[in-house]
Amino acid sequence: MAIVSPAISVIRLVIAIVILVALNWQLALTAMAIIPGVMVLSLIFARRIRPIYRSVRKEWRSSMAGWARRFSGFAWCGRSARRSRS
Repeated sequence: MAIVSPAISVIRLVIAIVILVALNWQLALTAMAIIPGVMVLSLIFARRIRPIYRSVRKEWRSSMAGWARRFSGFAWCGRSARRSRS
């Protein structure tokens, strides 16, 4: 499965380039000239953003765990109160 997905991606890329060249070769050349720069910028920003994203996710997990503990405690108290009344 890991080999199939990149192979399909390459085939799709080649088909897209062929269609773009068939429609407008000047636009195809312009796009192919710009894409490598965009990819480099994307990799640079991804490396900078990844640690920030991880820290935000870690804080989110800890706050959600706190809320889950609080709500599960409320649910437990409510169930026990209902049982004692019955």
